[in-house]
Amino acid sequence: MSDPVVSVIIPVFNAERWLDESIASALAQDERNLQVVLVNDGSTDRSASICERYRASDSRVCFLDGPNRGVSSARNSGIERATGRYVGFLDSDDVLASDWASTMVGLAESSPDAVVVCGYAEEDLISARSRRREHLYGGGQEVERVPREAAFTLFEKRLLGSAGNKLYRREIIERQRVRFPSEIDTGEDLLFNLAYIQHAPDGFVVVDRALFRYMHRSPTSLLLRFHPRLYECMAPKLRAWEEFVDRCVPEEAAPALRRKLLDLYSYLFVQCLWNAVDSRNSSGWRVRNAYARSIMGDETFQRCMRQGGAIEGSWPMRTIVRLRTALGLQALSTVLRLARGRDRAPGEGSPAGGFS
Repeated sequence: MSDPVVSVIIPVFNAERWLDESIASALAQDERNLQVVLVNDGSTDRSASICERYRASDSRVCFLDGPNRGVSSARNSGIERATGRYVGFLDSDDVLASDWASTMVGLAESSPDAVVVCGYAEEDLISARSRRREHLYGGGQEVERVPREAAFTLFEKRLLGSAGNKLYRREIIERQRVRFPSEIDTGEDLLFNLAYIQHAPDGFVVVDRALFRYMHRSPTSLLLRFHPRLYECMAPKLRAWEEFVDRCVPEEAAPALRRKLLDLYSYLFVQCLWNAVDSRNSSGWRVRNAYARSIMGDETFQRCMRQGGAIEGSWPMRTIVRLRTALGLQALSTVLRLARGRDRAPGEGSPAGGFS
């Protein structure tokens, strides 16, 4: 077989329950000339043996087995072993439509300096009643060609933040050394995409069809559970957006987009404050309060609070931002603690080492 047209990279971590379905969907593509790169990221279940079984039975499968270093490192290892003209990424619990490869590759061949993007179906398998929602561009045509400055529109439509619904030229990835950032564990796909699109002057080609299924099989939203470094993961995304605007957005469109970004990240950074003082944080109350203060003292946070406009979301978020504007950082810190009963030291009505 000639060099593969596309390499599908699948990072694997403790996915034995659904890994067969994911790998099978990649191998069942109507474009047969492909490579599937399985990267086991230190799984402790049967995932490695499942990967080995596919490697032994299909010459198109490449299997890398290594220690647990995180999904970004696993994907980067897969990139190093990929030999396809194009590269796609599939999570080990998601499923590709059978014509994903042929559709995406066909469009990439006709627009080599664009990022090919497809819609997807988001399926919630956690709730008692499973739910399905399709995320599409909705421009009125099955294939839309949009410029790079439309990146934020794609982001608002939930089509930019993931690597799973895109096809990339491997030559660009290698020449520009575009990689997933391993130092953060949320938003790494968005950072990869914002870096890649800077080297794709023709913007995006969007297929307005759901060509893969994004499966929610466990509650993983980082804005719904405590994350000890959420702010450290969030701030680089704003900086990456601003770099993208500086390099890729026409001068006349840049101010409006910068304002949108500051609005969005003002809201997200307030989410980070709530996260910092979350009761599920096992740190002592003084540590949590100090961390919240460090966020509020950070230049990126302060700039968003100064320059961000109307904040969407729940009334507590809007109230906090207005208090910050009116009263300053010190008052906001006090309000945060009082709002959640966090003005009490351990032994004064709250559990030792934590907040109620």
